[in-house]
Amino acid sequence: MDYKLTKLKEMNTWSEIDKTDVPQGAQILQGMWVHLVKNLELGEQKLKSQWVLQGDKQKTNLSLSDTFVPVS
Repeated sequence: MDYKLTKLKEMNTWSEIDKTDVPQGAQILQGMWVHLVKNLELGEQKLKSQWVLQGDKQKTNLSLSDTFVPVS
């Protein structure tokens, strides 16, 4: 997982912000790590992880132009 975080930071796919910098009335969506085990040929296994948002917690009728997600 550390490797994945390092790669995401290197590619500038996201940036950390302080909770105090989130605009008034904006919703912070929670997320979680999803871990998968892929079975390859010859009995090999490959482990994959990805960070996903819990979009079901999102309020309707809100502008989605900016998204703020907590990352620890």
